[in-house]
Amino acid sequence: MSGVLFGQQTPEFEFELYFEDAVGNKDTLIIGYDENATDSIDTSFGEINLINQPWTSDSFEVFVTDRGITPTIKSKKQIVNPPCTNSWQNWVYRTLFISIKNAQFPIQLSLNTSLLQNNCLNGSFLAVDDDPHWWAYLYLNQSAVLEGPNYLNQYQDTTDGKTISYYWLILADSSQQSYILSNDNFEKNPNIKVSPNPFNEKITISGEYPVSNIQFSNLQGESIKFERNGNTIVPFNTSKGLYLLTFELQGNVYTYKILKQ
Repeated sequence: MSGVLFGQQTPEFEFELYFEDAVGNKDTLIIGYDENATDSIDTSFGEINLINQPWTSDSFEVFVTDRGITPTIKSKKQIVNPPCTNSWQNWVYRTLFISIKNAQFPIQLSLNTSLLQNNCLNGSFLAVDDDPHWWAYLYLNQSAVLEGPNYLNQYQDTTDGKTISYYWLILADSSQQSYILSNDNFEKNPNIKVSPNPFNEKITISGEYPVSNIQFSNLQGESIKFERNGNTIVPFNTSKGLYLLTFELQGNVYTYKILKQ
């Protein structure tokens, strides 16, 4: 449970995540969780939204953001709602974005890994792609090194045109880590594109042929209603998290993991 210290709440759990690039530049983020936290800025936990503060032109900087491109939140500290559960699924996960500018790669990530022992964050990892296959990722409970910029997910700073790379920080329970990351048990078709992933409202299945029998469900197998227009669907009443999109194409059944942000 959280506490209160000098008018400010102390979160249930938090840790410092350190970043150091190849020439010794350093920066630090504070990540944690508490049952009273939200996905927005919680000033009660000491979070400050620096979205209106420009990135520096030359200094190495790392921030937590609420999305990659066009973030509305930029902070050095982010406390989220607990990513853990005692239910039979034994996991829920939270997603943050880590945005980095002016880095000399590689970047070494470090933290006090003992803090993650016997903790639901022991399976946390940094993903470098928004593809549902999560083809590249770094576990925070092991040695994590970003070898180079994330060319798949980057944008230009509007003030100076320099590149900002962003990564997915997945706060997860290690007991279901492999399930979160893997689509190996699903049939795949390289000619099909499911986008955007993550999505906010709409999901489109792009391919040469129309699909049929579209189904959308949560990870517990509960069907979620949606509106369909051709190969585009708009799911109803979905919160942030991971979902399954299943459909048929030319006699084959395909399932994709889809993230709602």
